[in-house]
Amino acid sequence: MIKLCVYVTNNCNACKRVVEMLKELSTSDPAIHLSVINVKDTSKRVSIVPAVFLNEKLYSLGEVKRSALKIKINQISESNHN
Repeated sequence: MIKLCVYVTNNCNACKRVVEMLKELSTSDPAIHLSVINVKDTSKRVSIVPAVFLNEKLYSLGEVKRSALKIKINQISESNHN
């Protein structure tokens, strides 16, 4: 399983775009588990949003390039199968 977690805030247009893209990715790949967390609902200190964590490691702050993320996910998937 690949865990994607994105931290967002209210009224953040970049957050909305990233969440939509991540939802599309997770819908197309059942191995991806997506969590969307509003920073006001967590004790984790996140000051730049959207903040995307991939398997609990920071992957990106701000906008996310879908193509680069898909490459990274494929690399993780391949290493999980070896």
